[in-house]
Amino acid sequence: MTAPATRLAAVRIAVVLFALISLVAEGGTYLGLGTRAAATFEPVGVLRGLGQPLPAGAWYALLTLLSGSGLLFLVGRWARVSGPLFALSLLVATTYRSSWSMLFHSENLVVMHVGVLALSRSCDAYSWGGRAPRRDSAAYAWPLLLLGAITTATYFVAAVAKLRIGGLAWVTGDVLLHQVGWDNLRKAELGVGFSPFASTLLRWPQLFPPLAAGALLLELFAPLALLGPRIGRVWAACAWCLHLGIAAVMWITFAYPLVGVAYASFFPCERVVEGARARWAARRGLPE
Repeated sequence: MTAPATRLAAVRIAVVLFALISLVAEGGTYLGLGTRAAATFEPVGVLRGLGQPLPAGAWYALLTLLSGSGLLFLVGRWARVSGPLFALSLLVATTYRSSWSMLFHSENLVVMHVGVLALSRSCDAYSWGGRAPRRDSAAYAWPLLLLGAITTATYFVAAVAKLRIGGLAWVTGDVLLHQVGWDNLRKAELGVGFSPFASTLLRWPQLFPPLAAGALLLELFAPLALLGPRIGRVWAACAWCLHLGIAAVMWITFAYPLVGVAYASFFPCERVVEGARARWAARRGLPE
């Protein structure tokens, strides 16, 4: 199995760009951790042995390193250093954020994807001053396969968790119906955003068992997406529809899969980059 260097590089651009935009969007939260009271600090993960919060100066230095290495890795500059630095600092920063009384599980997949890209030859193409190899290679295929395996594994784990907690009653019972109703009612009582579609859907309780079964099967058989490109793309499209439905009915958005970047490894993303480059060249009157 082989793949072009441009495909892995295009996935690198998509994943790293998403990570950087997310950091900017949550910038206020991350900066605020530098002055937060230590009373709610409960280190988790790789920071479990940290006895107390980082000094403000050290935390801001880490954020600076995170931003700088991320920008360099995005453009493929000094990739052997900037890639691992970005992956490591992203792991530490997101873990540190989850060490203040609330775990942000939605960040885990992004961090793992960045780690794979940082340790692979993802900067052989679309890099600052670099030129893509002309020949396809397995060196560009295995990271894409690993990215897909990590993605599908997260869905499989979610299915196993559902079965361990509720068994088949998760499908045959009213678990999903009650979950949707309770979540939206709680949000309405708290005065925060809730789904305008939930009340309509809840009037049709007979729809929830097949919806629950479909979601469970999609997650349980997610590893089958690794059997081939066509199967992988069909599964990715179905998984994206699942998240779109969750956002519509529960007003819960998992940004990484919802914008599609989580599934980038299943698609020939280099076509998007090449198309953009061709349009740019045409506007400027430059050779492609």
